[in-house]
Amino acid sequence: MRIILTGATGFIGSHLIPQLLNDSEIKKVLLLIRNVDKLNREYFKNKKVEILEIDLLRVNIPRLPKYDVLIHLADIIPSKKDVTNFSDNIRIVENIINSIILKKVVKKVIYTSTLDVYGKIIYLPVDEVHPTNPLTFYGISKLANELLIIRASRNAKISCIILRLSQVYGPNEPLVKVIPLFIKKIKNSEEISLKNKGKIIRDWVYVKDVVSAIDNALYANSQGIFNIATGKGYPLEELIKILGKLANNKPKIIKEANNNELRPKIILGIEKAKKLLNYHPTYFLEKGLKDYLENL
Repeated sequence: MRIILTGATGFIGSHLIPQLLNDSEIKKVLLLIRNVDKLNREYFKNKKVEILEIDLLRVNIPRLPKYDVLIHLADIIPSKKDVTNFSDNIRIVENIINSIILKKVVKKVIYTSTLDVYGKIIYLPVDEVHPTNPLTFYGISKLANELLIIRASRNAKISCIILRLSQVYGPNEPLVKVIPLFIKKIKNSEEISLKNKGKIIRDWVYVKDVVSAIDNALYANSQGIFNIATGKGYPLEELIKILGKLANNKPKIIKEANNNELRPKIILGIEKAKKLLNYHPTYFLEKGLKDYLENL
């Protein structure tokens, strides 16, 4: 199998590359990278790795030989106020559609989307047919990209899998995310303020389970949209208490009474992924957080 991967130096990509390179069925991995200086130098020596330094936002992808699967992870998280950034995500996908999908460079596309496409939650658990009504520019851009990739794949008559990821966490995630911020505050014995009295519930999925889902999607015969999560919800207060126990430092929690959270509770249904992708998460919250802290 020959793979094209975008977003190789990002959070999920950095965890996925070792899995791809250790897979004996995979012969080549072409990395489309904006800045090769961010790539682990060891990969330059690996015979499986091919590297194309390219800014997918500004430069058209050159003509490529045939590969088997495109895994598209590259992403730009738009500012809440900057509509220009919103359109950047779509321009990247347009480049991929015109240069790879419609030219049938690959036989399958795997695209990582997000729970943010669902917007306001109507029922729980949220399955793949739940209405989509994104509340953010990011969610809008991801939903638009889903629709574009699905339509282009149908036109090209190639397989397409969309993975809607829940709240992904793990080593090397962006420091602005809540779990790295919580870890820092707990270690420094700083106060942590929580909205809705700490009762906001999220479905946290560990990055190793996400990598497992992508790996399963490589070999799956199924197509369509799949939620990738744990199917379990945890209040933020519980998450912080687990972190405190693992870090051996009791967290200082301040519970704010404000209840203006638009999505106080999100739990994704994963029955479809279990059945058709053979996806079975193993890193439930405490196990995932323990592994996270051990690998910081």
